[in-house]
Amino acid sequence: MKSALITVLGLLAPALLLAQGPPTMFPPVRGTHELVGAANNFEVEAGYRILTQGGNAVDAGVATVLTAGVTELSRFGLGGEMPLLVKMAGKPVVAISGIGVAPAKATVEYYTHRSPEPWEDANHMPAVPMQGIKSAITPGVFDGLILALEQFGTKSFADVAAPAIEYAEKGFVMPDEFGKFLNSYHDIMSKWPASADFFYPNGVVTKRGELYREPILAKTLRELVAVEKKTKGNRTKKLHAVRDYFYKGSIAKRIADFNEKNGGLISYEDMANFKATVDDAVTGTYRGYEIHKTGFWTQGPVMVQALNILEGFDLKAMGHNSPEYLHTVVEAVKLAFADRDQYYGDPRFSKIPAETLLSKDYATERRKLIDPKHANMEHRPGGFGSRIEVPPTIPLTTRLQSFVMTAGHPNQLAPGKRPRVTLSPTLVTKSGQLAMVMSTPGGDNQDQAMLQVLLNIIDFGMTAQEAVEAPRFQTEHFFSSFGNHEFVPGRVMLEGRIPRATIEALSALGHRVTVSGEWSNSSAPTVILAHDGVLDGGADIRRARYIFGH
Repeated sequence: MKSALITVLGLLAPALLLAQGPPTMFPPVRGTHELVGAANNFEVEAGYRILTQGGNAVDAGVATVLTAGVTELSRFGLGGEMPLLVKMAGKPVVAISGIGVAPAKATVEYYTHRSPEPWEDANHMPAVPMQGIKSAITPGVFDGLILALEQFGTKSFADVAAPAIEYAEKGFVMPDEFGKFLNSYHDIMSKWPASADFFYPNGVVTKRGELYREPILAKTLRELVAVEKKTKGNRTKKLHAVRDYFYKGSIAKRIADFNEKNGGLISYEDMANFKATVDDAVTGTYRGYEIHKTGFWTQGPVMVQALNILEGFDLKAMGHNSPEYLHTVVEAVKLAFADRDQYYGDPRFSKIPAETLLSKDYATERRKLIDPKHANMEHRPGGFGSRIEVPPTIPLTTRLQSFVMTAGHPNQLAPGKRPRVTLSPTLVTKSGQLAMVMSTPGGDNQDQAMLQVLLNIIDFGMTAQEAVEAPRFQTEHFFSSFGNHEFVPGRVMLEGRIPRATIEALSALGHRVTVSGEWSNSSAPTVILAHDGVLDGGADIRRARYIFGH
């Protein structure tokens, strides 16, 4: 799934001094006008095309995401979800919640008593299936995009949808990751004939490097464009008509009908009642920078919490990726994620102790829990408050599995509620001026990876490309946001480029270390730095991210 980051650049204040370093695997991409970063070259081209046609950064961002719904279906679809951060020149950062909600029929009782799916083991199955239509929430991304376009963009829907329609209709060359997804999921996709027909034309897997078309999706996007064209009135009325066709018109009826015929829970009323919203961003500070994240309906604030803890350490003096540094950052992340597991959820349904969680005083107390000589194996959320143990045209999501069934938990499943998602874009300012934007795939690892990239830049002076390529850790010392929500105490996965002596030192401190491949970290950030009128881009090679501009 997708998290999106849209910014409009104003005057750029001096920010980061970029040190010289060794050559990177992906060449640095820098410019003075605009950069677009995304998952593949098709998405980047879509955004850049809109910029060359006079669109602003929001227009370009919407076009990029629509194209992702065509060319990145291994991870994202227009039936999915998407939080956005928007920074207009001279304006505060705002968040757009393009996150769907649980259908009216999706209750704790329903999932407690459900039967196993054909592929599940009845003795070891999660409350919500990890795959299939029963794990879908209402599509949120499309309304989020229309809301962003209406309030902050300038172009028509037809304009921003043109690249996506072109790629769906005329075809695009199959990217490596999408191709691998189609190959590995071929057997399980056969359980859903409509999905198999969509993803495997003539029943054949499209190999990477071959031309791939999505005529059904192209037809759906053209239907939306036609609605805009025939609607009378101003730009706002036309965009509302596009939105209503998706959520109250033919597309909504098709999604509801498909659910009813295939055991899903999304009804027409669920579609018609959904509404994306503009929310306040969560903001913290770190070493003179303002860190902006989406709210507690995502895991975004966990980065602010971790940075508050880490601000009390001289990380630079420890040395980048030294045993002391990695131990300190891992332990801070574990504490921040424990609070995520315990206290985060949809604020519309639950009272979140946000002021306390984000405060520097609270971080000071949490910092005292880090033992420099020992890795803690416990799950240690803060001790305040009550303690709780813890269709054929538009591909749908499986995000409902991120809910928990625990009574009273802020993230307990309830109809109409947003799951606490892992999607988590990042925007950084300094004295109110844009300094950095960043986003990544990677589930629970997203904020761990982006935290390390941010520290690489702010504390160690790396360029954008150096920062995303540097070796990283990934801890699983939290309750997973997916499946059975397993807790794996102490596990830390390190990339093989980290020296053997460092790995042994972390093991000696008690970390349960697993060493994986040299470029095996599951996240892959793209990042753009803004400093002294220069834009400096970084695209992680781990999952073939791409960036371009001038």
